[in-house]
Amino acid sequence: MFVDLWALKFADLFQLGTNTGVKGGWQLYRWIRQSLADNKPYDQMVREMLLGAGSFVYDPTVNFYHGLWKGPEGMVTQVSQALLGIRMDCAKCHDHPFERWTQDDFYGMAAFFTRLEYKAESYGLFERAIAVRPTRKPSYDYVNNNKELLHPKTHQPLIPRFLTGEVVEDRPGEDLREPLADWITSPKNPWFSRAIANRIWKHYLGRGIVEPVDDFRVTNPPSNQALLDALAGTLVREKYDLKKLIKVILNSRTYQVSSAPNATNEHDQTNYSRFYLKRQIAESLYDSMGEAAEVRLKIAGYPPGVKAMSVAVGSPNYFLMTFGKTQFRDQICERDNEPNVSQAMHLVNGETINTWVSSPGNIVDRLLGKPDLSDENRVEEIYLASLTRRPTAEELAEVKPKLAGDEVSRKKAYQDLLWAILNTKEFAYIH
Repeated sequence: MFVDLWALKFADLFQLGTNTGVKGGWQLYRWIRQSLADNKPYDQMVREMLLGAGSFVYDPTVNFYHGLWKGPEGMVTQVSQALLGIRMDCAKCHDHPFERWTQDDFYGMAAFFTRLEYKAESYGLFERAIAVRPTRKPSYDYVNNNKELLHPKTHQPLIPRFLTGEVVEDRPGEDLREPLADWITSPKNPWFSRAIANRIWKHYLGRGIVEPVDDFRVTNPPSNQALLDALAGTLVREKYDLKKLIKVILNSRTYQVSSAPNATNEHDQTNYSRFYLKRQIAESLYDSMGEAAEVRLKIAGYPPGVKAMSVAVGSPNYFLMTFGKTQFRDQICERDNEPNVSQAMHLVNGETINTWVSSPGNIVDRLLGKPDLSDENRVEEIYLASLTRRPTAEELAEVKPKLAGDEVSRKKAYQDLLWAILNTKEFAYIH
């Protein structure tokens, strides 16, 4: 589950399939998935992606740039937002009016990417591509040591400079991504560890300590600076082992506290005095519904039985798109996991649930095929399969009268029961 979930989360973060194309996206997705399975440290994963070079066929990490590439200036906004949780867009055109970031900061970072170019192989000849775009031709990135980008105000060559202010000596023939990767993944970097710790915290707790998670700034301070520092410190101390940080979070009292509000915390939205209800992500909800109904999942373009949690790249189906899975994006951003009318209508009237509750061979058919079971036993099994609990006495009393009648009406009543449970907040939400 760890590998499936976080491979999917990183595929979202790095926009796999947006500019990479399906083939390139799958290459990087498999690499991320294997890295997580091997428990590769997060800083090492990021460093390898930042330094990817060569053919995307032979080095999957090259697709990190294919997914995010918008030229050197675009890479500043994409990399700083994805890896550091900082939005640099404003500083491209002018000094930020309220924050510390200046145009010099922006173009100092852009300097690290000015030598990165692409070329595509066509009929045995190399053609230079100005921008990365979906293509069936093998693509390459390489370092052009002679390319320079000029500062828009001074019209002078850019000086490589980190966001912390240190200027990097520009040596002829050097790949400037090397010192950039060293700085980004350094334990001393004030944003790198905090940014990923904050993203992980938000996934499990429903709200980031810095919210939005990609908007670290002085005017948007953490709700609990000490907590954020402690999580980042744990990550550094454990050598960027994501599993160990997640273990700390899941074993905390904060994560385990009840979601039921009381008079003292019913209005709390920032201090984690109660667990904040959050809906399962689209893929998890889709898979959970299929498992509860005991149907074989079918996703277009994939073999029967493939779970949505494993479908990180490619066209999602209508259910997944309705519940927040995004296909193409121009900017890095968190999914919109807020409920909406389209979701409610699809659950009530949509094809997905209505097909599954009446699908031949599903849980209803299996239970009705066991004549030795009582109605109470069957209802219990449906509750256990979907909500992992037995029905209350009140729920049983409400359901039982509806199960009387002939074979057809009884089957319909069981299907209605399954449909009703799959439509509950208790099923859809983590609480």
